Amino acid sequence: MTIRIGTAQPARRLIDFHIKDPAQILAEVECNLDALVALVAEAGTRGCDALALPEDTLGILHWEAGNEDLIDQILPPAVDAMLTRLGQAAAQHDLYLICCNDHIQDGALYNTAFLLGRYLKVNMPYSELGTHTRGTHFPVFETPDLGTVGMLICYDMVFPEAIRCLALNGADIVFAPTLGGAAMGDGDISCAAFRTRAVDNFVYLVVSMRHGGSMIISPKGEIIAEGEGPDDIAIADIDPYSGRDSGNAFD
Repeated sequence: MTIRIGTAQPARRLIDFHIKDPAQILAEVECNLDALVALVAEAGTRGCDALALPEDTLGILHWEAGNEDLIDQILPPAVDAMLTRLGQAAAQHDLYLICCNDHIQDGALYNTAFLLGRYLKVNMPYSELGTHTRGTHFPVFETPDLGTVGMLICYDMVFPEAIRCLALNGADIVFAPTLGGAAMGDGDISCAAFRTRAVDNFVYLVVSMRHGGSMIISPKGEIIAEGEGPDDIAIADIDPYSGRDSGNAFD
């Protein structure tokens, strides 16, 4: 069974941290969502069964860093708007949608990826440790057509154990919304790390970044689709149940 996967690399639309008026901030969120809804529509027109959006989907992370006193007031309606509008767009175009944003749950701030359920980021860089709550496990989500789906967020990819946990839990495809790479080093090292994560675990890896770096990697470590510029969508037709062997009948 072949499915069409898309991974978007939206242009940089970041909310200015100088803005203090809640109504203006939420208006900026809606403007960003207008552009994202258009990308969902494009993915639907191009026949995608699933589309991944980057970490900090709403472009609000820089604003958060300068306005910690307003986060509790802004994030709940902003994330509600994201899930409502993008959920409606996904339903309209009959596709799965992966998005990722800071999210308040039970009074704690989590970096959260959304699909059918939610994944709470486990591995955090130093900059998040003082403000965010760490997730505790690596859930997978069974779907009737994408196979079993796992999600990781940004810094998770630096740790080989994270994607291995998903593979051991049965993941066929791993979606990785991110703002960075998969290794400490230059772009070539990071790209090699993404490819290695895929091939070491025999999974399809779908990386989504803002502005550039989005790609789809096969279980053999091949980059089978890559974004070409801002607001582009990299697309590949895959069978999540095939192409997941080493080419050696004894392995």
